[in-house]
Amino acid sequence: MTRWSAVLVQMHLQPDKAENLERARALIREAVERYRPQCVALPENFLFFGTPEQVVEAAEPLDGLAISRLREDARTLQTTLLATLKVRDAQGVRNSTLVIGEDGAIRARYDKIHVFTAQVGERSFQAVEEGGTSPVVVEVGECRLGLSICYDVRFPELYRALVLMGAEVLMVPALFTFETGRDHWLTLLRARAIENQCYVLAPAIWGRYPPHGDRANGRSLAIDPWGVVIAQASDGDGLVPVQVDLEHLRRIRQRMPVLRQRRPEAYHLVTRR
Repeated sequence: MTRWSAVLVQMHLQPDKAENLERARALIREAVERYRPQCVALPENFLFFGTPEQVVEAAEPLDGLAISRLREDARTLQTTLLATLKVRDAQGVRNSTLVIGEDGAIRARYDKIHVFTAQVGERSFQAVEEGGTSPVVVEVGECRLGLSICYDVRFPELYRALVLMGAEVLMVPALFTFETGRDHWLTLLRARAIENQCYVLAPAIWGRYPPHGDRANGRSLAIDPWGVVIAQASDGDGLVPVQVDLEHLRRIRQRMPVLRQRRPEAYHLVTRR
């Protein structure tokens, strides 16, 4: 039986970037000491969230303090880290997942393709970052991870691209609003797991967050390729340990071979004008 282990980190955001970093690092250390996973995944925007101007100012360069500390932790603790944060470089600001290997090197970077610009209740959200342009699949141990971030989960074509690239686990770190999360979070994640016959792992921010005191959904969870929730957090900071059974995934794909039975020539995507 081929198993792969991960721990999802759920945390509450404070206004102070340094405080958030130290809380995240403490939870990473706790995850490794308690569970010895092959991967620890942080939620989206774990480092900072604020006004658009504050977000741009706080965006982290690849050689910045926070990323350097996480690289040290990955090397010291001998685990792979998935960190999703605003990254600033010569191309501007991106919402990025960095995959940091056990040697402390950045092994992959995914820039969120679908930026969150939407009206939720009375709140209008306007993304400050530019959208990415390429899906990313990365091997971590014996497992192939397809990377995505939060709002991406509403775009199933991205996940089909990831599974066709070889993904077995779909990562969805998130800061999902409570208003949308109570109705859509579980449904969307289960759909992505079932239709792609993949595990879905979604670490999330919970509770009120700056700058306006909006409420994040939380409920970090893991779903298997049959659509069964196999682990879930309640409210509060904490850890969600997950065991991924790749043989279980392969049995499901063999017995119900929907990925092989696709007929893209019959339903190629058409844009209505």
